[in-house]
Amino acid sequence: MGVTRPAYNVQKGYVLTRIKRLLFFLILFLPLISLHAQFQVKDTVCVNSSVIITNTISNASTYYWSFCQADINTVPVGNSLGNVNNVFSVPAYIDYAFDNGHYYGFLTNNSPGGLVRLDFGNSLLNAPTAAYLGNFGSIPDGCQGIQVVKEGNNWYALIAGGDPGANSTPRILRAAFGTSLANTPTVTNWGNIGNLAYPHDLYVFKDVNNWYGFVANYANSTITRFSFGTDFTGTPTAVNLGTLGGINGPTGLCPINDNGIWRLFVTSFNGNTLSRIDFGNSLLNTPSGSANLGNPGNLLFNPRDILIVNYCSQSVAFIGNDNSDVTKLNFSTLTSTPTFTNLGKIGGPGNIHSVSKLFRTGADLFVFMPNSYSNNLTRLRFPGCSNATVASSTLQTPPAFSYNTPGTYNISLTVDDGLPTQATYCKTIVVATKKPESISADVTVCVGNAATLQATGADVYEWLNKTDITNTADSSVVVTPVTTTSYKVRLYNNTCAVNDTLTTTVTVNPKPVVAVTKSNDIDCSNATAQLSATGSGTFQWLPVTGLSDPTIANPVAAIAQTTKYYLTVTNSAGCSAKDSVIVQVSGNTSTDRYMVPTAFTPNGDGLNDCFGVKEWGNISNLEFSIYNRWGERIFFTTNSANCWDGRYKSYPQEQGTYIYHIKFHSLCGDVDRKGTFVLIR
Repeated sequence: MGVTRPAYNVQKGYVLTRIKRLLFFLILFLPLISLHAQFQVKDTVCVNSSVIITNTISNASTYYWSFCQADINTVPVGNSLGNVNNVFSVPAYIDYAFDNGHYYGFLTNNSPGGLVRLDFGNSLLNAPTAAYLGNFGSIPDGCQGIQVVKEGNNWYALIAGGDPGANSTPRILRAAFGTSLANTPTVTNWGNIGNLAYPHDLYVFKDVNNWYGFVANYANSTITRFSFGTDFTGTPTAVNLGTLGGINGPTGLCPINDNGIWRLFVTSFNGNTLSRIDFGNSLLNTPSGSANLGNPGNLLFNPRDILIVNYCSQSVAFIGNDNSDVTKLNFSTLTSTPTFTNLGKIGGPGNIHSVSKLFRTGADLFVFMPNSYSNNLTRLRFPGCSNATVASSTLQTPPAFSYNTPGTYNISLTVDDGLPTQATYCKTIVVATKKPESISADVTVCVGNAATLQATGADVYEWLNKTDITNTADSSVVVTPVTTTSYKVRLYNNTCAVNDTLTTTVTVNPKPVVAVTKSNDIDCSNATAQLSATGSGTFQWLPVTGLSDPTIANPVAAIAQTTKYYLTVTNSAGCSAKDSVIVQVSGNTSTDRYMVPTAFTPNGDGLNDCFGVKEWGNISNLEFSIYNRWGERIFFTTNSANCWDGRYKSYPQEQGTYIYHIKFHSLCGDVDRKGTFVLIR
């Protein structure tokens, strides 16, 4: 993802040059970097019982305790902000910053390329106003990643994009705002450096006194690393690191510091995989290793972007997929195989394009997701709670408090708030009731997909379906039943001296059976290809380019270049399956297929009423003229969809012979046709 992530402030040797910037980034993001707890508290307590904390940190300047911090393992609540002021046009990536009392978001439009500024006022929770700033003659079609940074007193936005398929040269750009993000920027096109090829996600960071960055190159499956110098005033240099970790069409980036080791996670749109690239103790090193994690749980569908955060001794990743699903991954360590959960479509997104950095308001956590095809912006909220008798404290040793509702809660301590020594510590506490409750409700999944079952309110757990579950003593288990199955768990609550056995059912629905075929490839003899699909339900073909209707089983493709079409079929149970087909486009020397009718009958019967060339498919530079027998041109068009209806100046023309002259460019070359046809009444 093309923004600073929570690990940003632990970059080795990272120095922020101004206290104001330090405060902004530390206050927002270091609370999300949770270290092992430096305080002592019971792992489990009974509901309404006193919770007593022993703090082992005595030398901090400030303390901030939160007893109901949001849990990012819960399903977030989505809120669609819509197409703000109707200025989004295939929105791609977003970044935001705080400047002079305002939170500003900057969003890239992909097609046509341009820059949008969102003004949230004094809170990112406000409804923003939006202004389209334009493309400045430099921001290309196929615009993608953006990151906002401040160096000294000056604000900059670094932008990457350029799709050769849209006749747009790949490039890296600098938008210089001067001393205020409210200014109109000056945009500089630095061009294609580092072998850029449709660059997507952009990540920029500072190491000691110099700025650096990474970008994911979708078109050649490589990673480029930039060196921007000390202040972005000069043209950067770049090196292409090549293809690493088996990436295939990379779109999303997320670096994270793993106990002193920097790792770069990359989502591959074409490969439907997640890769990890290891850099050692600095992102400036030559990569020391890599791994392709595959498609966890088969839940990745053209994954666009990824966000990873360290949270309460674990790492949690969120991946936005092109089919609008959000996939959550839980890593016990960042080198282990993660568990996985499909969170589904949250907040009405339509084809998630990217995931922003997190921000915190009170006990809640939030993230933005631009949705490209539906032209809207979604804000996800991970809610905190209000179940503690004391919500927060600034004392070194906080007062005793209790929770009035059973559940799992997160206690966090932030010390030295706003200082270079700021750090945040986190610990999870289970609040049990006198009778074990909060097992997961019955859930429905599609065959082959996993379900996470969560039991709470106990000290000891024993899952009784031992043939399906290996970690039978864990409170949370992942199951993948092939048929509808009931699962039982025995809960022992030693804290409250009770036990019980609870049951939940996983209903398994079938996926549609999908197979895609094509009638032919496209060449001079075949202007179109008929796509055909088996299966029942709703159909969605991607890309939609050249299709007569991307939502039917059998669309017609009329394209000018070889295209791979992906089909997703979703049945009434919400289960999806997919297949793909490649339609090849090639030219040859024959133009005989461009046949012209010898006659037409414009009598309004719906048959042969119009004389035209719309069935010729992929032609360009058309000049289509019709003349009467006196040599007067009575019809002309450059659009192959237009045809002659037998009228001139709104008057029906008489029956007889007419002359046509048709010139155009085709896959087979230039064609120049002359001849006659008969109008019959």
